[in-house]
Amino acid sequence: MKHTKRAKASNGKALDGEELVDWVQCPSCERWLERSDTPFETTQEAEADLSFLCRICERMRVMREPSQLQWKQESESWQLALDSLAARLEAHIVNSINEREVLLDKLAEERRLRGALLEQVGALQRALDITADKTSSHENTSATRRVEVTKSEEDVSNPTNGQSTEEAEALPAQDVKKKSTRHRRSRKKNEDIHVGFLNLHGARTASKWEELYQMMGDEDIEIYAVAETHLRVMEEPPVHKSWQWAGLNRSGQSRKGGGLGFLWKTRSAWKKLDSPCGEHMWVEGYLQGLAVLVGVAYFAVSAGADAGNSRMAQCIREDVARWANQREVLIMGGFNGHLQALDDFQDTNGELLLALARTLALDVLNLRPECEGQYTWSARNSRSCIDYVLATPASARRLTHMNIDEKALRTQVYRRHFDPSLADSTVQCRTCGKDEENIEQLVLHRECLCPRQTDGATLPEALAFVNDCGTPGGDSRDTNVHPLAATAITKARLLQWWSRRQ
Repeated sequence: MKHTKRAKASNGKALDGEELVDWVQCPSCERWLERSDTPFETTQEAEADLSFLCRICERMRVMREPSQLQWKQESESWQLALDSLAARLEAHIVNSINEREVLLDKLAEERRLRGALLEQVGALQRALDITADKTSSHENTSATRRVEVTKSEEDVSNPTNGQSTEEAEALPAQDVKKKSTRHRRSRKKNEDIHVGFLNLHGARTASKWEELYQMMGDEDIEIYAVAETHLRVMEEPPVHKSWQWAGLNRSGQSRKGGGLGFLWKTRSAWKKLDSPCGEHMWVEGYLQGLAVLVGVAYFAVSAGADAGNSRMAQCIREDVARWANQREVLIMGGFNGHLQALDDFQDTNGELLLALARTLALDVLNLRPECEGQYTWSARNSRSCIDYVLATPASARRLTHMNIDEKALRTQVYRRHFDPSLADSTVQCRTCGKDEENIEQLVLHRECLCPRQTDGATLPEALAFVNDCGTPGGDSRDTNVHPLAATAITKARLLQWWSRRQ
């Protein structure tokens, strides 16, 4: 904007008819001043001097100058502080990344060394087993040769010319025979191997792992498979000198819970196999000199889990085809399924389990005669079988016995035991909800409610009876329905634990 302007009246002329000249405008407040009130001699000087201010603006400048200086200094100090903080944070981030890379390298190196040591231990163990088998065969042959001596041979080789040997003189030979037999029996007894499975239902406390270590030591477990550890990312259980750990934890983005793993004795040689699936895992090793592929799996029971369980079963088939060459297969886990032969009905997980067993030619060890009438899950008066052990026929033939410790369930101990020589299983009991409890009371009192409904009633008959009791048109006046079942009697649904054995 120009610094000079003719001041005019409303009609552009002064009263005397003369034009007003020599006016100067302040560039800051845009006020018009007479040139006589400024230090300039001419308007041209005012136009040339861009730093000119009127008296009011000059006073305001003088008053604002200290504040502006202080604000500038504080801004510079804050900027320096922010730059320093950013530099320190960046250095800390770089150091953390470097430390993490170093730790990962150390961990990889330790795992490599650990794998190499395990391979060496496995080779030594196999060599010892071969040596022990040869020694045992030689001892048995020698003992047979010493014992199988006929009466005629004794008479021919008798240096006493037919005289009978005193009984007291024959005792040392008998003692040698008894000691040899006792030694063979002791060695055979010590060769029993126990393999187990346990559903931990969360194991994020050291006390639970210590209890597990103690239980495994008391039961002489060779290798133990666990599920539902709830361990995440790179977490591991407390270190124990007698046990080695290999786990498959949940990642940061996956669902809560989950987590699988194996625990085996330190002197044993087992190797974890890298499976592309994160819902089951495998280890390979030897049991009684037999090459075995051992797996652990967990079938979910949440809504919409059927598709994921089917994919897992297919992945298990592919893994067995990839790794089971010249190896026996043993699969343990919480399949959360029900079979018609055990629970009088069969669900989706049960069908998936049987299909998996048929495809891989595996035996369901829970169907063995010694397991008849036994169960693996109990809550109040409800019981069922939801955890299973699958094995190839060759490994199943080595199974001496399989017994489920139902006493532990009745006393509400949280562990359940299969106690065989090649399969030992342990899980935590679960509880049922209020609706299940109410219907359970109705089922337990069905003999009192209707004499026609005996323990031999079929499942459809029992369901029809529940429907009649809960239907408005049904005659429920003479049934005397149990009070606890009143709120759930209309929910006639097929409970997983309901069987005619109850």
